[in-house]
Amino acid sequence: RRVTRPVAALTDGMRRAESGALGSRVVAQGTGEFSFLAGSLNRMLSRIEDLTTGLEQRVRRATHDLAEKNRELEQANDQLWRAQLEVVRSERFAALGQMAATIAHELGTPLNSVLGYTQLLLRTDLPSEQAAKLAIVESQVQRMIETMRSVLDRTRDRTLWRAPVAPGALVTEAMVLVSTRLAGRRLVARNEVPADLP
Repeated sequence: RRVTRPVAALTDGMRRAESGALGSRVVAQGTGEFSFLAGSLNRMLSRIEDLTTGLEQRVRRATHDLAEKNRELEQANDQLWRAQLEVVRSERFAALGQMAATIAHELGTPLNSVLGYTQLLLRTDLPSEQAAKLAIVESQVQRMIETMRSVLDRTRDRTLWRAPVAPGALVTEAMVLVSTRLAGRRLVARNEVPADLP
């Protein structure tokens, strides 16, 4: 009884601790060696329990910090990805602007020459039918020049402005352009928009 019971209590306490029940303690009876061993085992289990609790808390804190860093890293990656997209977009716009400037320069010079010669021809004494056709050529060349300027303006940082436009003048210009296409089709287009329409 003096040996077997204390040894069984110690063995049982060790088994419980080994299975993970670090809060279990061995009841120390008497004042002999077995009581000393039981007290030592209890102190060791208490120390291990404290260390395990502290370690778990540190692991939880480290895991939380790691998750927070991962979130920050994801946000930084997202911002970097957006910045890269913005750089690619800016580079495309810059290349498009350079291409538009080159095209405008290459086409603008011959178009201005055609416009100048057309205006010179319009100053001469021409039959009305030929003068009307030259006026169409002049208006179309001016339209191409304006289109190129508009494309160039869109590639630059400029503020857009709006202004009132008289619809009568626009319809008259459109009728001049359409009349040449309708000439051989037995169709007649009438302009019923008043010239002074605001």
